[in-house]
Amino acid sequence: MASVSKQEMLKQVRDGYAQLDQVLTGIPTGSQLSSEGWTTADHVFHVAGWEEIALAAIEGRDDDPEIACLFEGNESGDVDRTNERLHLRHAGGNLAAARARLEDVRRRLLAVLQALPEGRLDQPWRPGDAGATIAEGIAANTYDHYPEHIAAVRNLSGAG
Repeated sequence: MASVSKQEMLKQVRDGYAQLDQVLTGIPTGSQLSSEGWTTADHVFHVAGWEEIALAAIEGRDDDPEIACLFEGNESGDVDRTNERLHLRHAGGNLAAARARLEDVRRRLLAVLQALPEGRLDQPWRPGDAGATIAEGIAANTYDHYPEHIAAVRNLSGAG
């Protein structure tokens, strides 16, 4: 990813969230299951979980027990196992609770992004990680992550 300004990053996160929110607005709160066995609420909790992971990484809270347990015993890059743990954490939750959680995490994430010094987005995502930058980690856990869940929610609602 090319270097991105903080204002552009904030715009992309906000725009991506607005697209997700638009799809969620008016969705019935029923518990229709997808072919993967996920409800709309499961998708929203999942997105909120990955945004919480991003927030923890930016704040240097990778060792927070609520975050660390999602990765415990995982092989490097074992996203499926983390996704399973996120799913189990909120299984059976309702859409209203999922949306409230996502809104809370998004609000906190935007506040932290707004307070970041401009050059910080180009720094490593995690200490000692020469791979991804903070900007790439944020993108992967927010606006680059939304489209697959927007599509899944649309399919569940019959709007796909």
